[in-house]
Amino acid sequence: MDLKRDSKLLSLSLSCSIRLISDSYLIRAEMIAFHEGEVSYKANPRRGAQFYPNCVQIEVTGDGDVELPKDGVSFPGAYKYEDPGVVHNVSLTFLVVSQMLYIAPS
Repeated sequence: MDLKRDSKLLSLSLSCSIRLISDSYLIRAEMIAFHEGEVSYKANPRRGAQFYPNCVQIEVTGDGDVELPKDGVSFPGAYKYEDPGVVHNVSLTFLVVSQMLYIAPS
């Protein structure tokens, strides 16, 4: 791994086993905070799941032959507040888990 830093950019060179076709790619990772996620944002705009996206653009070089599907997802629009898992009551989950009895193996 080769890490280079100048005053404006941080670049990282590494090798990976995925043989992607040489091109520019955008990688998106997203965290979803559920501390106010027991109700949909549409039902109560002061609450709801909070989305924290992060993106990084990479350039793949080499002689790879693996092509990613062309019909990816679009943002915004990849999911809706009504989709399963977007509304989640973490307090209820904690209550259920905290009431479970654990028996240690002997």
